[in-house]
Amino acid sequence: MPDASPGNRKVTPSAAPSPARESEVFRLLPLNQTFAQLLWPFVLPYAGYVAVGSLPAPWFSPEIVGVLRFLLVAGLLIHFRKQYRFGLPLTARNALSGLAWGLVATALWIVAYRLALYLPVWRDRLSDPALLQAPSAWAWGLRALNSTLLVPFCEELFCRAFVGEFLEHLPNGSGGFIARLGRRWDQFPAALSAPALSRLSVIGCTLVFTLGHGAPSWIAAALYFLFTSWVYARTRSFRVCMLIHAVANLSIAILVKYVPDLRFLWS
Repeated sequence: MPDASPGNRKVTPSAAPSPARESEVFRLLPLNQTFAQLLWPFVLPYAGYVAVGSLPAPWFSPEIVGVLRFLLVAGLLIHFRKQYRFGLPLTARNALSGLAWGLVATALWIVAYRLALYLPVWRDRLSDPALLQAPSAWAWGLRALNSTLLVPFCEELFCRAFVGEFLEHLPNGSGGFIARLGRRWDQFPAALSAPALSRLSVIGCTLVFTLGHGAPSWIAAALYFLFTSWVYARTRSFRVCMLIHAVANLSIAILVKYVPDLRFLWS
């Protein structure tokens, strides 16, 4: 990966973006920095959330993990806030549709995840005592808070905004797909007349989003992201995708607390 430090990067005047592009409403990335320079503001909150959740249980209780996640990810999002764009304003109609689509996405996730657990490789997880144990009130509250307020920002900004625009206009040339990816790091994001929803962008974003979840939920994660990409294409609103994400995560948190048979959703 190229050095992302601005001090080590030479930018020629011809490579700089045009100021006129700043009015483009579908862009989700700043136009005055290369993808290599923009990687850290978009990947660090997402990676931090995943990394803290991977801390070993004997030394870090769910309550401590919840507090650390909130402090780290919220701090990073606030620190890098000037780098983020959210596209078109959220209209009342889109907000209502986002709430409805969020409930549909929740049902899709639950059904797909439950069916995946019928596969022989995952079937024993339904009888795992650790998955059937109810979380403490503090652990549940912190995880519900983080998954509802932080995850829609860090996952959508990285998996859909950054990866989507990175893959949207790969440079042409010899050297194969990997070489084209390498050249992309030194380019600036392009002005967009529509959301980044090319076939390559959708496939790439779906893969990145899916791999950020546990293997038993890969089918659910892939179907969820493909579904929300379809909604994104219909509404052309990145904020609707974030709202759907928040509604789905909050709904799952409530179901985990009050429906014991669905506690596998947080496994």
